[in-house]
Amino acid sequence: MTMTKRPGPHPKRHIGPRTPDVAILGEQPIAELRIYESAVLYTRRDNRSWRQYPIEPDQLAQLLGKLPNASGLLPPLTLGNGLKNGAPFYVVYVSAHTARMQMPNDHTYTIPLPPLVWCGHRREYRVWALGVESYPDRDLPLFKAPFPNCYQDGRICWGNVSQIPEATTKTISAVRKLFLEESAFNLHVSDHKSLAFPVSVVAQWQALTASGADHYPLDDLMPAECSLFWALSGGWVGKR
Repeated sequence: MTMTKRPGPHPKRHIGPRTPDVAILGEQPIAELRIYESAVLYTRRDNRSWRQYPIEPDQLAQLLGKLPNASGLLPPLTLGNGLKNGAPFYVVYVSAHTARMQMPNDHTYTIPLPPLVWCGHRREYRVWALGVESYPDRDLPLFKAPFPNCYQDGRICWGNVSQIPEATTKTISAVRKLFLEESAFNLHVSDHKSLAFPVSVVAQWQALTASGADHYPLDDLMPAECSLFWALSGGWVGKR
């Protein structure tokens, strides 16, 4: 007769939250979500034990809706903010003003600027111009910012500027100042930003300086083929 070995008990399966890479001192997790391609598993504390079960997308929305989600004090003239790809983004209005623009060899131009839309998400920043002086509404078209070192889609070429802070309520205005006033521009990507001077928008800077203009000619801006509504929705985040 052949003896058949009875299988031993299965090892106890741990279904509680795994040890996180980043922990909050003095606190223990109360729940965990595990998202798979085919299902979402929800693990929560039930007295002294843990329970795990699949949940539907609408149940997940209800769970997340109970979490505190407050922006805190927003930067002045914030047109909108949101959350995309796991990080907040901000869209800020910059009214028309005069700025001192730096170029290589300590050359500067003090010129009037058009109203701007300044956007930030993580370390991605974008800038566009507006074609009206009044406070904008969401359906306005955006125009290419009249600066070198800005790509056609609003992205910024930072050159040798390092350590760009992530966009937060505390840093987004400081990064705008870093771009406009504390960094030197060059002639990179300076074309197709001015109807009067399509080869280089810096020629428009020279003309404004020579004439002593106190307003930027808004009819000289070139369309960016996108709208403020699109910017407010975060459509630019991660796009090239």
